[in-house]
Amino acid sequence: MIWLITCMIKQIVSYVHPPIKPWIIMDIKGLELSTQERWMLKHPWVAGVVLNRTLHYGAVDVTSRAYYEYHQLKSLTEEIKSINPNLILMIDHEGGDIIRFKSTITQPIMKYHPNLSLAYNRGCEVGRCLRDLSIDILLGPVVDEGVEGHAIARRAISADISEITTAASEFIRGVHSSGILTVLKHFPGIGYAEADTHQSAAYDHRDKDAVLASASPFFKLLNKPCWVMTSHVIYSCVDTLPVSLSAKWIDLLRLESVQPVTIITDDLSMRAIKGSLSDTLISAHSAGNDYVICMHQQDPLSNFLK
Repeated sequence: MIWLITCMIKQIVSYVHPPIKPWIIMDIKGLELSTQERWMLKHPWVAGVVLNRTLHYGAVDVTSRAYYEYHQLKSLTEEIKSINPNLILMIDHEGGDIIRFKSTITQPIMKYHPNLSLAYNRGCEVGRCLRDLSIDILLGPVVDEGVEGHAIARRAISADISEITTAASEFIRGVHSSGILTVLKHFPGIGYAEADTHQSAAYDHRDKDAVLASASPFFKLLNKPCWVMTSHVIYSCVDTLPVSLSAKWIDLLRLESVQPVTIITDDLSMRAIKGSLSDTLISAHSAGNDYVICMHQQDPLSNFLK
């Protein structure tokens, strides 16, 4: 009888407070795993690792100047997978100065070219490289509009939405041919943001129709199995919160998508995000993001997990 009552209580507790699925994407400080990192990699809330190492840990900088040697990164990914084979490993590799490891891929940031086979072949090359490194996801491509004078312009494929969509589609097809997932960023498009979210809060005060027009590459490319990264820009036409913390925006994204979509935030350590780490982690997850990236704050994150 006691056993039966105990089982019933466990069922009720599990119904009211269901187990939390892994949702946090952490980073690694150096070339070798610390005791703290090994513990964190086994935590049930940790879903994966973003391998965007910087020279000085804690520096919020979009560039990292390839601080991993290829063999170092390969050794690190193998060690991470040996500790927890269920972790998702992801990385930026846009080209130019936004690369995370030294390899034979030394191309500039991808720009539109009418010969779309170039985009496809580049995707194939990146995909093969990441597969060899046991990396699961490419945090790209960038499908924001390259508006002249704005922070994202040098990283954008084009200023033309049609060119962005067609080139990104072929690049994605190439990456997917190696079994690597891709992430469209930065929803709903940060080309008109008045500042760089790495450095400060950023706003886009255009009307909703204009913002959704900028978001069209995301919606069109979601006919492919891509994830979407939410930006930290505030769009006053929809919400007073950054997209990454906005249930309104995430509901809109899911509603407009042609199929179920996995949503991941941009890095919560960026200066556009205010407040304590614990508050922003909970806010981002509660807003509806499936995964939340937390870089450059490993010690506070470790305390949160405890």
